[in-house]
Amino acid sequence: MTQEHEYYVGSLNRNHFHHTWCRWAAFISAQNLIEFYSHAEAVEAGYRPCKTCRA
Repeated sequence: MTQEHEYYVGSLNRNHFHHTWCRWAAFISAQNLIEFYSHAEAVEAGYRPCKTCRA
């Protein structure tokens, strides 16, 4: 059985990151999308967790 690695997404224009299923993640255009492979990686890059999805 394989497990998918959960990752987070953010925008190059904003400083929040989201779970991929968050409603706000859907508004990030493909050209501004950045992926983080862990919560810690996103925080280290200067991003804050989304208050809606509680990333």
